[in-house]
Amino acid sequence: MAEKKSAAKPSTKAAVKETAQAKVKTADTKKEAGAESTAAATKKKPSARKSGTVKKTTKTEPTVKAETKKTAAAKAVKEEKPAAKKPAAKTAKAKAPAAGKSTASKPAAKKTAAKKPAAKTTAAKTTSKKAKLEQYESLSLDTCIAMMQAMGITYTYDDYAATLMNEADLGAIEKKLLDDFRLTKTSFSYEDDGYDVDLIKVVLSKIADTVDFKASDYPKMEADAAAAINYVIGTDMEKDGEEYLSEFHLWERLLMIAQRQGHRTEEELGSVIKVDLKAFMKHFMQLARTVLPQWQYDDVKYYENFAYALLSQFTDLFGIYNNELMMDVADLYILHEDYGHGDADYGYLIRENQIKDYVYYRFAHVYEDIDLDKAKGIAYESLQYVDGRYDYYQPIIDILNRQ
Repeated sequence: MAEKKSAAKPSTKAAVKETAQAKVKTADTKKEAGAESTAAATKKKPSARKSGTVKKTTKTEPTVKAETKKTAAAKAVKEEKPAAKKPAAKTAKAKAPAAGKSTASKPAAKKTAAKKPAAKTTAAKTTSKKAKLEQYESLSLDTCIAMMQAMGITYTYDDYAATLMNEADLGAIEKKLLDDFRLTKTSFSYEDDGYDVDLIKVVLSKIADTVDFKASDYPKMEADAAAAINYVIGTDMEKDGEEYLSEFHLWERLLMIAQRQGHRTEEELGSVIKVDLKAFMKHFMQLARTVLPQWQYDDVKYYENFAYALLSQFTDLFGIYNNELMMDVADLYILHEDYGHGDADYGYLIRENQIKDYVYYRFAHVYEDIDLDKAKGIAYESLQYVDGRYDYYQPIIDILNRQ
């Protein structure tokens, strides 16, 4: 810094004297000094422009020649400032080094910066399995399935759901997927790929939480069906309503299992879940006859469609309960004052059945408390088909004799 200051004072007496002596001695020396002065001036000007701080430190024109001590000092300060600021910009939060210090400290700063990625890599590689699984859990199910497909597991949501319906052990399903798609623990890296085979368990768990039922639910469903068959109907109307909904939902799940796995009989369904379907259906229909007269008309329509779906799926139930269900539904429509619908159903049953005594009795009986005259008319009509040989002959006569 001392050398720069001396070079920056051409206007002092000493400098003038030296210049005069130089003129006396030789013109060649004068030319050399002039050349050196010009070169020095040329070197100084760009550094002043680079600093970009001329306007902030002085109001004078930045290109003014160094004619006074004040100007020379200002220029020296301007030249020092960039040198002092540059290390600070490079070292960010570190303290700025002294202006005169060597820049040899820069490589050390670079080494520190170079260590940061290594530290991150180490942190990523040592990420705990728990943290990784938590990250998987935070992702949406669709994203997880897409990541599984990126690993080569081509399953869709429905494929996973179908697998869960047949196997309760998630560990066994995971092993099957690894084997089927030839994956190992090292096939993918969480650090490099963003996912690995540990994702499989998370996906299976997520889907298991969303499906309507899975193989692990079957034991409870069996117990619920057995309890439903033993439920006593008619003791409490509110409880009967709750029981109806409970049994309805249980039947929904049984139907879905049968539909998805292609079971058409109680025996076939028994390979997956053991339920006495005949006893359960009988109880469910009795419960519906008790509850639905007090419920809405739309509930009757919903029950009709659902009950026929059950009979259509299970062929052994259809043969036993088809006619009974049609009469139950016809009664419910009549009780909800949809007489046309109910009468049409009974008319179909009478035409299509050889043994008509029970059908006529049910038809007449449902009208007894609604329209007794109509009930007697139906009973009288039945006598062309029914006589003393039939089980329901006497109940029909009782309706005719009712006052």
